Amino acid sequence: MKEVTFILPVFNKEKIIRLILKKISDTYPDSKIIVIDNNSIDKTAQIAKDSNALVLHEEKHGKYHAVKKGFKYVKTQCAVLLEAEEIHNPEEIKKLIKSLFNNKKEIALGSKSNKKMISITKFDMINYHLFQLISSLLYYNTSDVFEGYWAFKKEFIEYFIQKDVKSKGFEGEAEMFSVISKGHFKIVEVPVKYAADHPIKLKTSNDGLKIYKTISGLIKPH
Repeated sequence: MKEVTFILPVFNKEKIIRLILKKISDTYPDSKIIVIDNNSIDKTAQIAKDSNALVLHEEKHGKYHAVKKGFKYVKTQCAVLLEAEEIHNPEEIKKLIKSLFNNKKEIALGSKSNKKMISITKFDMINYHLFQLISSLLYYNTSDVFEGYWAFKKEFIEYFIQKDVKSKGFEGEAEMFSVISKGHFKIVEVPVKYAADHPIKLKTSNDGLKIYKTISGLIKPH
């Protein structure tokens, strides 16, 4: 696993960042971990530094602004993108890496094999499945657009760095799929198990409107 870099965009994660980094480093002791602090106002960055991670700072708010910053520091042949959440099981990452290099694909996407979703409202759940359908029709037929497990080969990383990231919020997941589709990169989907139930994070109708706009307007269908 020396040829793998872990990318973790973070915002106010002081309560769990130490545990997450320990799980990764214990499982993959020879890998590199890059934490991109996206304007946290707590001790997230300091805790990450104390845990021997490379800590970068990104002032532009948004997960994928932070991801782009982290990608610029990747020197390995592939990188794994994780959300700083306790739902992830580092052991499952081995499946992504193995599949990425055993298939002629540039991207591996973790698909929740123990999929149990928790939604704040019924409106959230309806939107979630509608976004999934639209994105699958326009871009890729995947089991879940809003995943937390990704693995990327170097060629996609270099491509993404050149793109102008626009999304600041939850719609960033849809923008990622549009960038992948426009660049004609191929995805292999890998079943993975989550360590806990995965919550749907949509909270307002504004989230929904942003995602619809992102999915329908960024690129033409592939």
